[in-house]
Amino acid sequence: MQNKNRQTGPEKMTNLHVWIISDTLPGHYNQSMGIVNALREYENVTFNTVEITLQSKLFRSLLRWAANHKFRFNNTLLKTLFHLPKLPDRTPDIVISAGGNTLFATIALGQKFNATKVFSGTLKGYRSSLLDVVFSVTPLVSTNQPVDNNIVLDLPPSNISDIEDLSVKQPPYVFACLIGGDGAGYRYDQTDWQDLVSLLAAIQSRYPCQWLISTSRRTGIEAERILDKAIKASTIQPYIDELILYASNPKKVIQSWLQQANALFTTEDSLTMVAESIVSRKPVFTLQPRHVRPDHNDAAALNKYHQKGLIQRLKLHSATSPKFDPTGKINLPDIQRQIHQAIMETHRS
Repeated sequence: MQNKNRQTGPEKMTNLHVWIISDTLPGHYNQSMGIVNALREYENVTFNTVEITLQSKLFRSLLRWAANHKFRFNNTLLKTLFHLPKLPDRTPDIVISAGGNTLFATIALGQKFNATKVFSGTLKGYRSSLLDVVFSVTPLVSTNQPVDNNIVLDLPPSNISDIEDLSVKQPPYVFACLIGGDGAGYRYDQTDWQDLVSLLAAIQSRYPCQWLISTSRRTGIEAERILDKAIKASTIQPYIDELILYASNPKKVIQSWLQQANALFTTEDSLTMVAESIVSRKPVFTLQPRHVRPDHNDAAALNKYHQKGLIQRLKLHSATSPKFDPTGKINLPDIQRQIHQAIMETHRS
């Protein structure tokens, strides 16, 4: 697979073959594809996806120890402890992955084929020197020291880019609400879901709008039941263009809704949903339940997005309709250029 690029300088484009090491989780794969797409903007890139599965979580510590101590038989461990497909015939110039379960495989395969090793995320105890480039949205530390090969991005790599803006320019506006659920230090109860519906109704009263509302895999049937009941009892129901309850209708709508919506309201438990919403360049509001204890890295990322003016954060139990321009746009840094430059400087050295 290849793509037209935007290389405009005198430097000759490089032919690159990339392996994406995938744990099959969509959020992790999309980050890896975001890195590939950044390279494709400037270089001639082909790629293969190598899907792996760790046979047991109990092996994580062993694999981390083996990698950190440069164990002689890492390739044997890779073949033994992972479900590993037949590897592509064409060897990689660059190996890319995201997600902790891919770290060992990325390191082992990168070493085996002398490829540039690129990872997006936190290191989970692996030594940073085992990789060539590590992308994150907050600075990483190792034994209380900065990680030398850590490239801190304003946003994580995303497979969603160049989103066509199909939003209306006058009322009634279109607002989208993307709903997650328990996880990542966030816990929702019945009152939180009822507060969410009340907030959406208050926003509709202030800004004439139609709503696009979707739950997700994380939401769960019981939470969806509470939401559905609250919506039917609310003044908002006539103003809902589409309501997707994922458990009964697992429809994928993110890409089209990012195009249609004037503003996005997303629960904070999914940093992937938050980041994808930001990429739309529309106003983004993140929603917090009462019970919130995100880990250090997630909290730092959300604080960073807020401080840079990329999101506004709302607490469901006390939020009122925010004041904003439904036709406004946010300015985003050129993440793809950052990614390309970091990888190619290392790859060419």
